[in-house]
Amino acid sequence: HAFPVAEEAAFNYDGYAKISLRNANINYTFDVRDNGQLIGLDDRHRFFNYQNTLARQREGYHEQMLAAKAESLEAAQEKPHNESLSTIHDAVLEVDDAVKQYLNLDWYNRNSFIDHFVENFDFKAFQHCAFHELSNLTNTPADIFNLTNASGEASVSFVKNGGIIENDAEYACALSKKYALNANDELAFEIKLNAKLKKSYTYVMEFNFHFNDFKALKINDAALEPEIELEGGAFVISDGSAKPLKLVFDRTVRLYAAVIHTVSQSEKDVDLTAQGLAVFVPFEFNGDFAINGSVQIQ
Repeated sequence: HAFPVAEEAAFNYDGYAKISLRNANINYTFDVRDNGQLIGLDDRHRFFNYQNTLARQREGYHEQMLAAKAESLEAAQEKPHNESLSTIHDAVLEVDDAVKQYLNLDWYNRNSFIDHFVENFDFKAFQHCAFHELSNLTNTPADIFNLTNASGEASVSFVKNGGIIENDAEYACALSKKYALNANDELAFEIKLNAKLKKSYTYVMEFNFHFNDFKALKINDAALEPEIELEGGAFVISDGSAKPLKLVFDRTVRLYAAVIHTVSQSEKDVDLTAQGLAVFVPFEFNGDFAINGSVQIQ
């Protein structure tokens, strides 16, 4: 193929097309099922996917972690000392409040270019996936998608017609996304909203990224401890291992980022595992809105 190129595939066999914008160095993959969200960001030379992220799902032992332990402790004390545990799931789990705060569940896939519509942005609520989503535009399939291959550029556009729903009233909202890969490996994006509203709402762009060393993560050379808020128009995310990622916006924005963790059961007790870096960029809007920018591996 001549590069860059836009291609359609169906490698997940879920009934929805996947769109790749790629060249010899990089591959960006988008999912029609999730309204044009980015599900793959591959550094083809290092075999590294920055979208190798996981949604937090319910596990059977989570209920045990949250339940009172009195009966389990009593049963464990009555068990003969020479009777060992058959599996880790028979263990009595002592979970303190510091760990319980990470027992959160996601109702959407943790991709990038996720679209949220809320009354007001609450950083903690978004970290815990405890916010009230007002639209049907977040994780539903795109209505239309279109690929374009031109000299020196490959692009794909997605269109979704939906609404913002509040107090039994629905306000029509059209969402369009365009992504273009140019010869410099830069992915340019353009997000547009057209809505008929009676008041202002907050549109939140969400990104989720995978890195090798979450403890070493920095954004614009500032460490996450364990979260960060920054203001600016360009943000470089690095862990000192994978190549840095650069997010650029066409205006000054407020960026919020935090490492997302999952809680799992192990032989020793419970494990807290970093699963990805979540990035949120909120914008207030009351009708028509547009934001342009780019993503690039440096």
